[in-house]
Amino acid sequence: MNHRSATDFFRIAFELEPSSVRYRHAYLTSLINDLNFTFHEWPTGILIDHTNWQEDIQRLKEQLSLAGSLDKDRRFSADLADWFEVSQQYETRLAEQRQS
Repeated sequence: MNHRSATDFFRIAFELEPSSVRYRHAYLTSLINDLNFTFHEWPTGILIDHTNWQEDIQRLKEQLSLAGSLDKDRRFSADLADWFEVSQQYETRLAEQRQS
């Protein structure tokens, strides 16, 4: 049986009824919670799979973009901008480590 996160369920609900403010808000809040967990150890690092870090960074940036598009009230815009910058810095850091 595949594990479904709360974010998966809110995504499905939102996809079924994209005009619902309630579902959009629930999906956004769940995404923000996931992102907050992912970035909570910064500046030490970001919680991603380091064996496929390039793909994970790209997926993370897609999540940030999605959250930004869901954030119609711009309540999380500062956090999202900070997290995007951090993901850029971390991508650079990992690329430099790989070259060393």
